[in-house]
Amino acid sequence: MNSDSNLLNFILNVGKDRLQNIAKWSLGMWIVYPLIIMLLNALGVEGIYIYLMWMYVLYFVGAIGLVVGLIRLFQVVYNDDFEIKRYAINYLPLLFLILFLIWSFVSCALSTNKHMAFYGMMPMTTSWFTFLFFGGFLVLSMVLSENRQLLLKTAKLFVWVSFVLAIVTLLDNGFSDMLTIVEPYTNCFHYQSVFYNTNHYAYYLLVSILTSFFVALYSDDYKVKIVYILPYVIGIVVLIYNNTLGAFLSLAITMLFILLWFIINKEERLSMVVSLIIIFCITIIVTSFFNDNLKVSLFGVTSDFSTIIGDDDVSMVGSGRGELWSNAIDCIKSQPIFGCGFENHGTYSIGEDGTGLFVTAPHNYFLFLGKHTGVPGLCFVLITFLIGIIRLLKEKNKIDGYSKSAAFIIVAFLMSAFFGVVKFYTEPYFVIAMGVCMEECTKFKNNI
Repeated sequence: MNSDSNLLNFILNVGKDRLQNIAKWSLGMWIVYPLIIMLLNALGVEGIYIYLMWMYVLYFVGAIGLVVGLIRLFQVVYNDDFEIKRYAINYLPLLFLILFLIWSFVSCALSTNKHMAFYGMMPMTTSWFTFLFFGGFLVLSMVLSENRQLLLKTAKLFVWVSFVLAIVTLLDNGFSDMLTIVEPYTNCFHYQSVFYNTNHYAYYLLVSILTSFFVALYSDDYKVKIVYILPYVIGIVVLIYNNTLGAFLSLAITMLFILLWFIINKEERLSMVVSLIIIFCITIIVTSFFNDNLKVSLFGVTSDFSTIIGDDDVSMVGSGRGELWSNAIDCIKSQPIFGCGFENHGTYSIGEDGTGLFVTAPHNYFLFLGKHTGVPGLCFVLITFLIGIIRLLKEKNKIDGYSKSAAFIIVAFLMSAFFGVVKFYTEPYFVIAMGVCMEECTKFKNNI
């Protein structure tokens, strides 16, 4: 591919290997930043700078991804066999995400507080630009997924970074406080690692535990299997101490889904799946002798069901999420088309003290999208998932372990996100898993 422009020629001749290496180093930079946070904490750097740097790393890596995406777009468009209809069908899930970005841009432009909508504020930062740069992570993941060896190396890096975080967090002493508490943002002070809240760390743990699970599962070397069981077990223990029931239940249900998938489809490595699930159960039992978080949380769920069945005040269901969900639904009803824009309050209810309920995060991923981008914005994302599910299920016998792993991670994250919030420092791990699946979907269509 050549043209009369030197710049265009340079873009068209950038090799696939170079782009894959850029994706590896860029995503690796994001993955290791939590370790850098612990170093910065030890050096006494103020929390505002630590979190700002985290956000800037997101923007930097996301921007690299968007540039890589533009390079790939030019290479596709200037290819001799380019057909717009065929490529539109191939990349249909990606097109719906682009429509979501366009629609949410309009939502933010129409919002009451445009600065919050487009830029956000620490430590929330779920603004329009945040979602734009999530797109860069998606592109980098798709590019990296073309090279399974580099993808595996990146996954292993993530596992060991999360293992170091888990060990330091599990200590729960003065040393761990010095490394993990980011003042003034940390608001839990126990088992939240470098994150703002224990819930946010739980979403991170959910992805890292499943990544350890799948690295151990699909490795052909028994020594590697044994080695990766260690971060798998430690992650489960820390998740229990972390005491975020939604993430734990998502992990447990996903384990059940994995087992059923392997049994129904008569897949190889079923015995290893059973072994890892047994290890999961044993870890829970042993940990319960030292910590009663699970027992207390499960009793709380029983109380929530009693409240719902008894038609009592549901505002405190799910640790107060009932009121947040009700507020989000009111916002969607009042602004169903474009929503209220990211980081905007929308409709809020007045409390007895007259202060009102000023919340932007409904603690539900789908209500979050509906509240801030309207029903159409939510539908664009749901259609993306639906297309991906249909394509992957149609080709389930051809999907390799990498894509199956990413698909189950997405399932687990979405279940957890039903009770969770979107955060700039946890969402990229989910987006990376989405990129692996999306690359698989487009690969099948290209082959056809």
